[in-house]
Amino acid sequence: IIYHRLAGTTEWLSNYTFQGAKYIYDPQIITKNNAEVIEICIQGMMKNVAIGQPSGIIKVVIETKPIEKKRRS
Repeated sequence: IIYHRLAGTTEWLSNYTFQGAKYIYDPQIITKNNAEVIEICIQGMMKNVAIGQPSGIIKVVIETKPIEKKRRS
């Protein structure tokens, strides 16, 4: 299970699970055109039951790319 939260908040969200080595993480961005810092924590699962201890917390900076206006020709 992957838990995540906006840095500085207390509520962990968990709606991401994955199997195998490939995983795409696509969190919701709260503010447009601003970088955000999120914290991520991972915990193992076996037969839909969390096992072991959660990992350490990793801080990640997500930079959004401004939407470019289309040029008129």
